Amino acid sequence: MGGPPSPGKATRITRPPKSDDTFNKTAPVLRPSVTRLSGKLTIINVYSPTSSEAESNKAKREEKEKELDDFHRKLEGTIKREKAYYIFVLGDFNAKMGNMDSELGTRNDNGERLADLLDTRRLYHGNSLFEKPDQRRWTWKSPNGDTTNEIDHIMANWKWSLLDVAVLPSFDVGSDHRLVRAKVRLNQKFLKKNYHQPSRLRRPTYDITTFSKTRQPTTYPLCNGLIRCAEPAARPTSYLPPRLDQRAKDLLRRRGEVKRDPQATHFEVLTIDKACRMAVQESLANRRRSALLQTAEKRQSLKKKKTNGQLKSSRNEMERLTVDFYTKLFRSDVPVPRTPTPPPEDEPPILPEEVKYTIRKLKVGTAAGPDNKSSEQLKAGGDSLHRLLARHFSQYLSEASIPEQWKTSKTILIPKKGDLTDLNNFRPISLLSVVYKLFTKVIVNRLEKQLDNSTTSTP
Repeated sequence: MGGPPSPGKATRITRPPKSDDTFNKTAPVLRPSVTRLSGKLTIINVYSPTSSEAESNKAKREEKEKELDDFHRKLEGTIKREKAYYIFVLGDFNAKMGNMDSELGTRNDNGERLADLLDTRRLYHGNSLFEKPDQRRWTWKSPNGDTTNEIDHIMANWKWSLLDVAVLPSFDVGSDHRLVRAKVRLNQKFLKKNYHQPSRLRRPTYDITTFSKTRQPTTYPLCNGLIRCAEPAARPTSYLPPRLDQRAKDLLRRRGEVKRDPQATHFEVLTIDKACRMAVQESLANRRRSALLQTAEKRQSLKKKKTNGQLKSSRNEMERLTVDFYTKLFRSDVPVPRTPTPPPEDEPPILPEEVKYTIRKLKVGTAAGPDNKSSEQLKAGGDSLHRLLARHFSQYLSEASIPEQWKTSKTILIPKKGDLTDLNNFRPISLLSVVYKLFTKVIVNRLEKQLDNSTTSTP
């Protein structure tokens, strides 16, 4: 890394950096002592094991995945324990982040793990922050010279601390890797400013005592417990358009100036307060009147057509029509012959490692189901959540029953071409519970493994 820590100030290391704090031999933690700098600096140098995708042997692939899981868990714990203000994580991650415009290659398994690390520890990927040509991006070349990849990465906990990240192609290090340089900024003004910022959004903490209550057959307390434990991390966000017009905003700004003026009289304060109240009330009334008038002029209120052609505009009636339409559409009257059921076998309990592996494979950014649980919340749960879900899943599997809430989906209607009052011109999307999809994916993984073993053992 290079570059001035702050404009106009010289910075030097007063003593050699300490590297005795390591979680293994591949990731030393350096804490250099820098003069004229209030915030502490930590540099974590990383060498990650290679990806398991290249292993053809199944046993070796599983061993490699376990090694990668242990490595990233220890790396995440090391970053979490660091109390320095500036944290830089850099090195050979053997990870390809993706094939987007600002990245090279196709994302591999190590790339998925690195993306999870960035999201979990709130780090910024310096290689992706700055647009560079492809010849200034790749960091490794294969021995035959045919393949180039970007597998060396630099990350930081403050986005503004990175001024540039680039490869130095003319610097020969005598290796198949190229030197990656990061220009950083260590500014005391930003340090003071950020120390006075409100606390960050807290990561949801899952309390085992809350989860371990007795499960009742008619309720589903698991999702309720997840929601209660994740509530402290919720951030209220308003998506409403501005309600105040420019006149009301100007009066509110003027009131602030009057109240800050030590020479303002009491009469001036009362006058501006009354003017602000009247302007705000008038602005809200005008906005409501304009919205109602615009809706009435468009004549585009939601309506749905019955089978006899009669239009219905009531929300309850439209919901009932939608339920009846898709119930009749998806219901099948074709008789299905029953096959003999094989004798039951004792299914082994679901392991926390199975749940952890499946959660890591879940897609992010997808819509939540009726329980309002997203895949991001499951990814942030940790080992305690994996053990809890494994215990519940094993119970559902042994009892051959699932919670009633999993049998309910949230249906979203997407309009197609044609008359929007006709339900035939809509495409439905059913949003299921993410926990239910996780449970089914765990079972599918087991079935795939069993089928692979059966195919291999067949002569």
